[in-house]
Amino acid sequence: MTTLLLVGATGFLGIELLKTFASVPHKKIIALVRPETLSADAPLAKQARVLLIRDLGVEIRTGSLEDKSSLVEALRGIDVVISAVGQRDTLAQVNLVQVIAEVGTVKRFVPSDFGYDSRLDPEGTVYSAMKLQINDSLVALSIPHTIISTCAFMTWLNGLGEPGRPHPNADRTANVYGNGQTKALLNDVTDVARYCARIVFDPRTLNRRVMCDGHEATVEEVVAKWEWITEKEMLRKHVSAKEVEKRLVRAAWIRGDFRRTEDYLSASELYPDIAARSVSVERYLEEMHARLERERR
Repeated sequence: MTTLLLVGATGFLGIELLKTFASVPHKKIIALVRPETLSADAPLAKQARVLLIRDLGVEIRTGSLEDKSSLVEALRGIDVVISAVGQRDTLAQVNLVQVIAEVGTVKRFVPSDFGYDSRLDPEGTVYSAMKLQINDSLVALSIPHTIISTCAFMTWLNGLGEPGRPHPNADRTANVYGNGQTKALLNDVTDVARYCARIVFDPRTLNRRVMCDGHEATVEEVVAKWEWITEKEMLRKHVSAKEVEKRLVRAAWIRGDFRRTEDYLSASELYPDIAARSVSVERYLEEMHARLERERR
């Protein structure tokens, strides 16, 4: 039986990975959780996710990326490690990488690199260089690994292509960046979890990069689909390349960095059964519209 340790299990992606991996047969899943997250003073959202972990019957090991001794204990008997920590903890993975190298028993490590190919723009965000540093250390220390990239999560569609917005503008305006024709890859978090559950146990993906590349769209296509679903016209606000301030928006909708580059394996080609059942852009928008309509009642 393969034993997997999930770091960052209570986060946005981590909890979805946990729910998916918990149903994979012949695999034991263990969640690494910070001591403060297990305390009675933890935020209610974190407490709820810890309760979900327990309800799934998943073993919890206590530890943190800042405490190397706790990581040594957490890695006992572990075959595969997946890190799903948030961006702010990107560089904190250095300790985890060092301990994995010292222990020498982990057969595969997946760092938290669930975004676009940082090599396309190393200075693109404050975290890009950090991710590349982690990736380079895996090679330098000869740690078996797999880099999994997802580009944008479908939650970008909540703001019709603008990350961080919880829903489309109430005034029915939508930003169209550049010429609006640059395509970007988008994935629903549930599909990312299902892809990961196959990728991390697949010998073909060892020491390779894999892109979750199920669906792509331009921002103009997203707005047009939303108009079709809601049967209401949107007022487009054209934002020139020079006016785009958010670096992720520039990378996705101006430069076209949210794509599969040459040395990435294609998850949709490796696992066509998952791709065939994955959440499309149109389906996500339809479900979002239905949810917003329910909330208005």
